[in-house]
Amino acid sequence: MSWCGHYWRWSRLIEEFMLLANMAVAHRLQKAFPRLALLRRHPSPKLNKAEELRNSLHYHGVEVNISSAQAIQSCIKAHAAKCTSETQGLAITTLFARVMENARYFCLGTLTDPSESCHYALSVPLYTHFTSPIRRYADVIVHRMLARALGIGDVKMDEEEVKSIADNCNSKKLNSKRVE
Repeated sequence: MSWCGHYWRWSRLIEEFMLLANMAVAHRLQKAFPRLALLRRHPSPKLNKAEELRNSLHYHGVEVNISSAQAIQSCIKAHAAKCTSETQGLAITTLFARVMENARYFCLGTLTDPSESCHYALSVPLYTHFTSPIRRYADVIVHRMLARALGIGDVKMDEEEVKSIADNCNSKKLNSKRVE
């Protein structure tokens, strides 16, 4: 196997461990701070947008199942395997990315419906950002919350402060996307 092949496999393994760490921390924070946990959610795409894309792709001979994130990912992978060029597979992925809602940080206590805490793209009930405190402020806050949950930190926040931090992180992320 080439160096690139090994690198890709190791990168995927590291990425998987990071996702698992983020999920484990989200569950720990939810247990320790059921109203204060700073989490990240990704709503499902608006049904009408997803149906429009499905119909458009169907018109061009591409069949997709939009019933769940896993179904969409399976269809994208299956289509990419059939593509004659990398560009075709990238086009389908890009089209689906456009119909997705943006992921957002939130304070767990501000949700009225617990099902809204799900991360659609990852198909997990709870998720947070924990693994990149050097580049994301939300991760720093999550580290502080986890330290307090483990009894080794003393940072105290209230629901309004966590909500404000989540809103600020969302605003900064949206502004950076607009600049791209």
